[in-house]
Amino acid sequence: MIELKAPEYPKDYFQFGNGARMSEGQINEWLKEAFEKMRDEMLDNPNQRKGFTCIASGDTKIFVTFFKDSNMGDYQVSFDVCRSYANADVFNFDPKIPVGFISVK
Repeated sequence: MIELKAPEYPKDYFQFGNGARMSEGQINEWLKEAFEKMRDEMLDNPNQRKGFTCIASGDTKIFVTFFKDSNMGDYQVSFDVCRSYANADVFNFDPKIPVGFISVK
């Protein structure tokens, strides 16, 4: 049986800690850009319940996510700034293949 494995940390991850350091000004520009994109997405698709965007360069990656609270009907927007982050990708992902889990010691 074919089984996909989630990437194992840190073995399967690329470390971005040695990348060019992004200035706080640049990070704040990214956050503003991503926030505006989220706002536009909410306005264009009022029934959309969740979404995200990310921007990365050098040693920094930002994520802006949103979801609509089903009880209150309001949106919540979350901002994350990750410096010296690690990343792993799974290519050619097929959701029909079961995902295996790495055992944690």
